[in-house]
Amino acid sequence: MRFSEKEYARFCFAFEKAVTDEILRHDPATTVVLSNDVSEGPDFRRLAAGGFRVHTIYHVDVVAYVSAIHLRSLVKPETLVRWSGRVEWLLSGIPRLIFRKQRASLECSRGLIVPSDGMRELLLRCYPETPAVRVVFPGYVAGRRKQAFFRLADLYGSPSRHESYGLTLLEALRAGPARSVAAAAGGR
Repeated sequence: MRFSEKEYARFCFAFEKAVTDEILRHDPATTVVLSNDVSEGPDFRRLAAGGFRVHTIYHVDVVAYVSAIHLRSLVKPETLVRWSGRVEWLLSGIPRLIFRKQRASLECSRGLIVPSDGMRELLLRCYPETPAVRVVFPGYVAGRRKQAFFRLADLYGSPSRHESYGLTLLEALRAGPARSVAAAAGGR
């Protein structure tokens, strides 16, 4: 399967619109959104403006990813964030998407779930205006505790373009969110 950076950016924007439109059909008073990805996530600003309670799971810090992969760690993530508004026009599609989406996620999510204390500290250094109480490091999560995280959401979105088995989708369905959205060939 061929999937260029430009095609991936197009996919992210198309998924963002589709999943956001679907979420906006629901009642924000009774719907909590758990976003399992930042770049492949909803339009955080539209959801916040609509009164939705959004919580975001961070698997990796996408700004640290841009620093390490695209800039070979020559620029610290904190410096990238500080200068991103001024140099955004220089960035290609994916890094630009990443910066915009991560900032929107941090500003609009009511809670952030991160995989390590190190990432928690990095996010707080990059975005010091983010209140520390909103960033949670639950440690390794499995079994009933993992199901409890899935049950925080009324809607689960699976942005994967191809999911051969769809484990996270099955875990979400097992935990019982009211609705699941998946458009991958293996997860329809």
